[in-house]
Amino acid sequence: MASIKDVSKLAGVSWMTVSRAINSPEKVKPDTLRRVNEAIKTLNYTPDHSAKKMRAKGVQGYQDTTIGVLALEVATTPFSVGINHSIEQTALAQGWNSLIFNTFDAAPSDETVDRILSHKPTGIVFATMGLREVVVPERLKELPLVLANCFTKDSSIPSYVPDDQLGQFHGIQHLLAKGYKKPLFIMLNQSLPAVTLRQQGIKQAVPDLEIYRWRYMNDPCDYHDTITIIDNALAENYDFDCIVCGNDRVALVAYMHLHRIGKAIPEDVAILGYDNMDEIADLFVPGLTTIELPHHELGRQAALHIIEKRKETGLIKLPCPLIERESI
Repeated sequence: MASIKDVSKLAGVSWMTVSRAINSPEKVKPDTLRRVNEAIKTLNYTPDHSAKKMRAKGVQGYQDTTIGVLALEVATTPFSVGINHSIEQTALAQGWNSLIFNTFDAAPSDETVDRILSHKPTGIVFATMGLREVVVPERLKELPLVLANCFTKDSSIPSYVPDDQLGQFHGIQHLLAKGYKKPLFIMLNQSLPAVTLRQQGIKQAVPDLEIYRWRYMNDPCDYHDTITIIDNALAENYDFDCIVCGNDRVALVAYMHLHRIGKAIPEDVAILGYDNMDEIADLFVPGLTTIELPHHELGRQAALHIIEKRKETGLIKLPCPLIERESI
């Protein structure tokens, strides 16, 4: 790995100038800054930000307690940004700091790993936008590491995930208890891990599931499939009295289409969603009954795992509560 002296030699400046270019670029001449940045890029040099921590230790009240958050599409995704927000708030409440590193790659790059490790965090939370299996870079395992909303084959790593199966089970039980007998299931694409778990929850609640109408969306992002599925069911005289939706966005399309064809909710058709999207789910008219993905709790528990030095490993499932409104 390149050192600051290597950078100074290639750029033709002193190592103090390199340090100034990194920490206070506004104090460096443009041409000098350009040469330093080019040298850093050529040598793939990663600044060691722990030096600032070492200097700060002399400050009264300083605590070397930082959670590094490696976020795969989480930091800018409205449906799961609650994970990062909760980590930050939990850390602050405990007198800790948090640093978020967002990436849109399928897996964290070596450069991203270098960046997060250069800050010498006390521990790392690896979080993802949607439930998925991840491959954890070996270098991240050298620090206390927790996964949030994702899992890996390495059972020694603690992974906080939603209990999608039990959440869906309770949702179907609620429908049955309300007297609904003929559901139309509009599920997300089968390639998503959460879909398999939710399907298991449905089968647990409805053993004779094959007698009901079950459809998957072809494209996980094309919610117009919902309209086609509803129209096909009606054309085939499948007189459903409720729709179980793969998520709240599917429910939103179902709401609009049922209204368009003159079906009242819940008088003609009840709707059950999944996600409880922040600041959106309670705007449905009538209010959408849905199952909540516990994004805030995933972030909180992952942060506390590092702060409290918990010893649990493997999958740690968190409840997905039923949020009752007026669509059932």
